[in-house]
Amino acid sequence: MIRSAVTLLVCLVFIILSAFAVSANNNFIQVNIDPYGTSGVDDRMSPLDPSSVDLPTPQGLLTNAVGSSPPEVVQAGYGTRPVSKVKAPALCPPGVNCGPAPDPVCILPKRFPRQWELSAQAFYARVRGTVQWPGMVLGLPTTQLDLNDDLGVPAHAWLWEFSAYYQLTPSWAVFYTIMPTNLSSVFRTTRTITFGNWTYPAGTQLYSNWDNYYQRVGLQYTAINSCNARVSVYGSWFANVQRTSLTSGYCGGTCCTVDRTRNMVMTGLEFQKCIDNKCNGGALSCDTKAGVAWLDGTWGFDVQAGLRYAVPMGANRWGYAKGGYRIINLYEDRYDLQMDSSLNGAFAELGIVF
Repeated sequence: MIRSAVTLLVCLVFIILSAFAVSANNNFIQVNIDPYGTSGVDDRMSPLDPSSVDLPTPQGLLTNAVGSSPPEVVQAGYGTRPVSKVKAPALCPPGVNCGPAPDPVCILPKRFPRQWELSAQAFYARVRGTVQWPGMVLGLPTTQLDLNDDLGVPAHAWLWEFSAYYQLTPSWAVFYTIMPTNLSSVFRTTRTITFGNWTYPAGTQLYSNWDNYYQRVGLQYTAINSCNARVSVYGSWFANVQRTSLTSGYCGGTCCTVDRTRNMVMTGLEFQKCIDNKCNGGALSCDTKAGVAWLDGTWGFDVQAGLRYAVPMGANRWGYAKGGYRIINLYEDRYDLQMDSSLNGAFAELGIVF
């Protein structure tokens, strides 16, 4: 019984001495590895207390222990990278178009080979001009007569022009246009006038008639023919017949008529540019023509500017409406006869390409 008590006492003393020896030689550190890269937390601190979290230290994974200092908590660099400057990626990486999508190309309708284009134009014109015939009577110059005030031709009139185009190749086309005009009125002269071989006192009642036939036959060449623009040049034979006559009881109904037939050449330029394509397939475009005429003792020009709206009809066929402003001027370059004319005003046109 006494032997058992001594053995137990010896074991207890040995355990106590071993514990003191271990605590006296505590030369190691405690390392906690946080796999998620968060800051180290002392085991003795409550995880629910935010103030118990230590900031990461700049020390390495291993460090030398100093004496019996309290254990240090070191954060391992597992799953983390050193802080460094990173260049931001380019807003538009190479090879990638980051800009706005380009607008769709505006398509301008056109005639294809072996297609026709027919049109009719209503031209509301301001009619003006002068007539002097003959130039001299008994050595004295005759009166230069105003087409409206002295010869009674209406100052405003609706004129009609008809045109036809036939496309031979993608670049060449032939065309024909005609504008027949006949204006007449009954009026009284406001002054004494001399016309032909007769002199009419003021207040004489006269019947006037004015004919003006305007026609062209020509060839058109399209020099620029892109998707949204077209530039063409043309040359044509230009024939103009202008006739002015006066009739009155004063001369027994057989008064004077002056007839002038001109054979000229007209060359010009035509420009078309697409402005917008509509959701129904229609196309809005500008359409401008300008021509110069010369020869046969006369020169003049024909200019028209407007907008065209074309609507598809299937199978490369189009119908269109056009409107704008037009000027046609002809000037006589003779001394024995002068017949100048001017037509200008708004127009409207309807046509079809088939």
